[in-house]
Amino acid sequence: MLYDILIFFSICVLSGVFTGLLGIGGGLIIIPVFSILPPLFGIKLDLQHIIGISATSIFLNSAIAMFYRRKEPIIIKKDLKGLALAVIVGTVSGSLLSSNIPDKILYGIYIVLAIYSFHLMFKSSVEFNLNKFVRYPVFALIGAVGASIGLGGAILFSVALKSIYKEDCKQLLSSVTLLMLIGSIFMFFTKLFLGNILVAIIPIVLAASFIGAKIGIEISKYCSAKSITIIMAIMLCIGLVRAAFGILT
Repeated sequence: MLYDILIFFSICVLSGVFTGLLGIGGGLIIIPVFSILPPLFGIKLDLQHIIGISATSIFLNSAIAMFYRRKEPIIIKKDLKGLALAVIVGTVSGSLLSSNIPDKILYGIYIVLAIYSFHLMFKSSVEFNLNKFVRYPVFALIGAVGASIGLGGAILFSVALKSIYKEDCKQLLSSVTLLMLIGSIFMFFTKLFLGNILVAIIPIVLAASFIGAKIGIEISKYCSAKSITIIMAIMLCIGLVRAAFGILT
C-alpha cells in the first residue's frame, strides 16, 4: 500500500513540476506514465480511470499554479470571457462525447493541431492572427480534443495565444494556466459525474501538486523564453508520439 502511494505521489509531483514550469496541466506526463509504470508494480488501472487521474491532476495543478502566479499579468483579460466560454464548451463536449467518437479520429485531430503548433512555435513572429470569428472555435476544438484523450491542450493554447497577442511563450504562462484552470474545473466535474475519478487519490494529488507546482515555478524564473519554448516543443513531441501510438494500436 505504501509503495502504491509513493508511486502515485512521485508521478503527480513530476506532473506538478511541468505545470509550474510550462503552464501545462500534466496530462502529457500522467497518461503515458500511469499507463506504463503502475502495472510494473501490480497496480491495474483502466484507461478511463487513468484519464480521470489526469483530469484530477490537471485541475489541482492548474489551481495551485494559478495561485502561485496570481500576481503575474494576465494578457488575455480583454478576451477572457469569450476564450473561457469556448474552452468550457469544448472541454465539456469533449468529455461527454469522447466515448462515442473513435479514438483514432481524436488522436488524428490532435496530431494535426500539434504538428502545426510545432511549426509555429519556433517562428520569430507568427504570420497570421486568429480573428475573433476563428479563435473561439479553435480554442473550443483544443479543449474538446484535450479533454477527450486526456492529453494536455495547454501547449496548443500557448501557440494559439501567441498568434493573437504576439508574445513569447514565457510571457503567456499565466494566461495559459488560467485557461487550463477554467477548462479543468469543468473537465474534472464532468469526469466525476461519469464515475471516472478515483476519489481516494485526490489528497495524494493535492499534496503532490503543491510541491511540484512550486518547484516548477521556481525553475521557470531562471529559464529564458527560448528554453521554455524548447521544453514545450519536447513535451509536444511526447504528445505526438502518444497520439501516434494511439492510432497504431
